[in-house]
Amino acid sequence: MKEFKTFVEKSSDYFKVEKSEMLKILTPILETINTETKVGKQKQKELIDLVKFIVISQSKMKVLDFLEEPDFLIEWDNIKYGLEHTEVINELEKRKYQKNEWFISIIQKKFTEKYGNNKCHVNISLKHEIEEINEKKKKELLNKLSQFYSDYNDDFDFLFQLAHPGKMTRKEMEQDAEKLSDLIYLAFINKERIQQNRLINFCSFHKSNENSFHLTSGYVVGTISDLIIETIQKKEKKLKTYIENTNEQQCLLLVVQGSYGHSDYSHFDGKILNQYETSFDKVILLNFFKSKSYILK
Repeated sequence: MKEFKTFVEKSSDYFKVEKSEMLKILTPILETINTETKVGKQKQKELIDLVKFIVISQSKMKVLDFLEEPDFLIEWDNIKYGLEHTEVINELEKRKYQKNEWFISIIQKKFTEKYGNNKCHVNISLKHEIEEINEKKKKELLNKLSQFYSDYNDDFDFLFQLAHPGKMTRKEMEQDAEKLSDLIYLAFINKERIQQNRLINFCSFHKSNENSFHLTSGYVVGTISDLIIETIQKKEKKLKTYIENTNEQQCLLLVVQGSYGHSDYSHFDGKILNQYETSFDKVILLNFFKSKSYILK
């Protein structure tokens, strides 16, 4: 329970949720979950989202049981529901963001290997989305450029960077990550700002107890109203299974800015389901970071 309490203590400053209210509900339930397992960690995350909704909406809702499809059996205003938890995420943009995060993790690895005694917290903003390509793809793109710019006498690798910013082979990623780790180290020990280069917009850092590198921007959310409808429609395909497994009414909990979310989904029409008739009996939405809850149906 120590790890979870630490999470709540750190979260309370940002999420403005009274930690004692959350702990009062969560502590006895979490004692029945093995949070050391992958399944247990996922259930813990889902439970944190659900309990946060309960606390900020002040709903008379109780968690009765853990399930798989749907995720929970709950009682809400004396009515039992099967409750399915899901995050509203633009998966394509999320995968792009995760690739950028992965590149940042390589920079951190290189920095730690070479300068591990210099502990610092680093925030990095990248100029371009990182896309890994193989050597064959790189050669194909270079050939197209060389044919199109047959009279171009400059370095074609430089031309490639202009035409396809952010596209790199694994080897190039490793090389660039090492160069950036060197730049960060020199700037850190000399207390200087890192100048913009072809990959970095800006980089800030300060002393810390451990090396920690972070990407500062999140992924693009797209049209949140469309994403909400698409998410509901995906879950409706499993609605028959949820009903068969619980023999109860069904509730869908949509989470934006989930426990490990990145994007700001603040702006959407709270009456979105006025124009879409869902088969779920209840649809509720939690904006995790904004500590706002909505009953959409």
